Amino acid sequence: MSRKRDVLEELKPDELRVAVDRFELPVVDRRVKGDLVEALASSRKAGLTAILMDLDLSRDRLKEICRALGLDDSGREKAVIIARLAGETPATPVVAVAAPPPRKRSPGSEPAATKEPAGLSQPRVSQPRRTMALKKSELYSSIWQSCDELRGGMDASQYKDYVLVLLFIKYVSDKYAGRPFAEIIVPPGASFKDMVALKGTSDIGDQINKKIIAPLANANKLSDFPDFDDAAKLGTGKEKVDRLTNLIAIFENPALDFSKNRADGDDILGDAYEYLMRHFATESGKSKGQFYTPAEVSRIMAKILGIRTAQTSPSTTVYDPTCGSGSLLLKVADEAATGVTIYGQEKDAATSGLARMNMILHGYPTADIRQGNTLAYPFFKEKNSGSS
Repeated sequence: MSRKRDVLEELKPDELRVAVDRFELPVVDRRVKGDLVEALASSRKAGLTAILMDLDLSRDRLKEICRALGLDDSGREKAVIIARLAGETPATPVVAVAAPPPRKRSPGSEPAATKEPAGLSQPRVSQPRRTMALKKSELYSSIWQSCDELRGGMDASQYKDYVLVLLFIKYVSDKYAGRPFAEIIVPPGASFKDMVALKGTSDIGDQINKKIIAPLANANKLSDFPDFDDAAKLGTGKEKVDRLTNLIAIFENPALDFSKNRADGDDILGDAYEYLMRHFATESGKSKGQFYTPAEVSRIMAKILGIRTAQTSPSTTVYDPTCGSGSLLLKVADEAATGVTIYGQEKDAATSGLARMNMILHGYPTADIRQGNTLAYPFFKEKNSGSS
């Protein structure tokens, strides 16, 4: 068995249930420990380090698991023990050699010059570096604050677009800005940091449209971004300036630094995207099917297709004629043993734009998503590359 499964087998059912709830994983039967273990062991987004960090087990409990697996249970730092359980190589603290007490000297005497014997140097004690996994609850809470800045001027089906676009810009800026030959192009002057520089300016909405949104959209062939200078939705004058300034400030939270804080094997941004879409659908009072397919449904459909056991390759195509936000396409692609080529079409312009961003956030920047009525104007046909 893999190290991950071995460790999961040592967790108690209650601990396993907490973990599957935190990572929102579907389970065949929550009463059966084997089903709980299988859900976590087969999940790509629930990495072992992230699971153990998120459970926040006591040091004694972690040591107990180490002993059960025949592993060294020494150490005081929980991060070191977790790294050992996860099969990582933690930094080992260097034990300093204690210096002998100074000899007493008679008054007025000078200390004799001594040469330190080889091998008795006193290295500094180095503490192991912790790579803390972000807790999804904290991430979601931080992002959800941004919604409060937009409530009142529009309903949830509209303000979701603004929040998700800001989330997208923050993510691609942290991950791709300044990187040569990156999959996503962040033009100079169009990063999140450049957006921060616009806070408090009287024409902040217009400048976001021109200096941030337009260059990003043109460089990456994206479209259907919301208008950040829409007075009807965002207000006018100081109201709009304050609203957008506060909205940007929320995304400056250090916890949302995605260039540094990414849990191994955990698609934090993609999950946050789906989390917001699920809640926006609930708040808007509209059908979730309009722009969000529950992840559980997508996972089941992906398994029914049997793509995990199929002989796939990059030439294998996955297509959804009514893709919505792209949830089903992403789950099918994740199930495949190899990379596949993704195609999708969606009638609603705003939703097709969300699907394109969703593909990028989940690590599929080359996915081809088109906007249009599939029944009247299908873009993807047999022996057709997608050109109209």
